[in-house]
This record gives sequence, structure tokens and C-alpha cells, in this order.
Amino acid sequence: MSSFLFPNLRHANLSSSSVVTYCSPGGTNLQMTLYYPQDTASLPVIMFIHGGGFFSGDMTLAANDSVAETLVQYGYVVASINYRLAPTYQWPDQIQDAKCAVRYLRANSASLHINSNEIGVYGESVGALLALLLGTTNSSAGFDVGQYITYSSAVNVVVEVSGPTDLVSLEQTTWGSRHHLELQQLMTDAFGNSNPPTAQLVAASPITYVSKNTAPTFIIQGGQDFLIVNSQAQELYTKLIGLGVNTAMVTVQNARHLLVPVISFLPQFPSQSNIDQLTVEFFNQYLPVLPSGCTFNASLENIAWSNAATNWNNFVDVLTGVSTSKNPCG
Repeated sequence: MSSFLFPNLRHANLSSSSVVTYCSPGGTNLQMTLYYPQDTASLPVIMFIHGGGFFSGDMTLAANDSVAETLVQYGYVVASINYRLAPTYQWPDQIQDAKCAVRYLRANSASLHINSNEIGVYGESVGALLALLLGTTNSSAGFDVGQYITYSSAVNVVVEVSGPTDLVSLEQTTWGSRHHLELQQLMTDAFGNSNPPTAQLVAASPITYVSKNTAPTFIIQGGQDFLIVNSQAQELYTKLIGLGVNTAMVTVQNARHLLVPVISFLPQFPSQSNIDQLTVEFFNQYLPVLPSGCTFNASLENIAWSNAATNWNNFVDVLTGVSTSKNPCG
């Protein structure tokens, strides 16, 4: 079953390098697990935010996610966080925790062997909503509270998978009775009401805060996702492009919410390994770790792309029919 509630687990082989307590709001100790590549110099860090419908999941999910393994293999530190879960803790505790995690990374960069000026974020489902809010909001949104408050919670770049972007329209766009029930449960857990006030939903929606200052954003969406439908991703993509924000969007075919296959024995397009590579390349554009002239070969689709031969727009057009605004190896 795939939904907000059950994140998509993909095989990976990561071992924990470090577990730390990053913040303690109201005496609740929140932990993150840091995964390091072999080189532990001052490295860019990608914060990994799990999904789980606001009420489930934890930082260990990164260890079963192939994108985290791929990021570490290519030279990033991955910091996978816990955050307070509903219904015990309701909105906006979750985004306050994510903001505090970024500030912690910045405040403790020397001891963590990371570069405080190079922080990206990757999120899935509800974790993607939090990642998008990190990329779209500043301190004026009111989410920066608690520890390390003198440090910025800004991030350089965002990659999100299956994230809701407009909570006001989510009820109207979600398809199918099962998904409507899941959505009502999510709203009840997170906001204390199956039909929260519009103002509350507006304040929790990434689309509300989009501006020309939004961090570069890579949107990854399942083509057959009936929980967070394509119009949510497309609305965000269109608005970002219109504002001149460096943005990419890929729609994965034969993929439901969190890219779970619709038909298990048929291939997805692009494949998961392709998506992982594209994710690394998008991060690399803003947080460089790859050597110049990086190359990507999409073997399943028999498409070869390299910085020298083809531009990023044409490559993603061929893969998905959805263009992007910039070459991530450029």
C-alpha cells in the first residue's frame, strides 16, 4: 500500500556514521543520523526528510532509500532527521523542527565536517512538503523558533518527491474514496480537524511562499499518483518557472505516490536508478561534488547524455516530455 502513510522503501546499503541530538523543543530530544562518504573534509550536506503522513516514519528510513546511498557514494554527507509526529505534536511543530535541524547543521558545521554554506534538502511526501517550505520561506514566516536562532535556516537547493504543494486545493484534487479518507485522517492528525480553516492550510502550503528567492527546486512526481496528483506539482513548477527560479520537473510513468510501481512487472520511465542520478546531478549544480564534464548514461532507456554532447533541457525532454530550466552539470 502506498500513501502518505507508507513511504516507498528502496534497497540501499548504508551504515550509520553518527547519531546526534540536534534540538530539544519542550524537552523532546530530536535526533539525526549522519552518513558520510570516505572523504570527511568540509563537505556539502543533504538533509533527508522522511514521509509518513505526519504521524509515522523516522530517520532510519534513509538507510533503505537508494537516493541516500547514491548521494553518499558521490560525495555528499546525508543527514536524516527525526521530527515530532502527530497527533501528539501538531502543525507547525514539524516545520519548526526541520528549520531547527538546518540551523543546527550550520551552527555545528566544524565538528560535523560539513560546509555551513552548502546545505541542500531532499524530502518525500510529507517530508517533501517540509523540504519545499525550507526552500520557500525565510524567518518572516514565523517557523524559526527555538535553538540556534541566530543561524539561518536557508537551504541552497531542494529535491522533492510526491510532495503536496497547495493544501487548500488538495481535497479537490485527490482522487478516489480511499485517498480521501487518508487525507482526512492526515488533516485530523496534523491540524486537529479533518477540515482545517483555510487560513491554516494557506500558511502550511509551500505555494503560498514561492518567490524569485525560492531555492532551486527539482520536482519528482508519479504519473499515476492519485493522492498528490500531477496538478499539485505542475502548479508549483509553472509558478517557479514564471518567477525565473531554476526548476526541473520529471514525471515518472508507471508510478503511484512515492514512485511505487502501478504494475510491478513493467518498467518505470525514467527508472529509479535514473532518478537517483538526476537527483545527484541537480544537487551537483548548486553543491558541486562531481568532476567537471560529468556524464550520465541512462542505460535502460538506451539514452546517453553528457555535458559535452547534449544540453539538460533536451535530455529531460526525451526522457519525460517535461523540460527543465538549466543544465545541472553546467
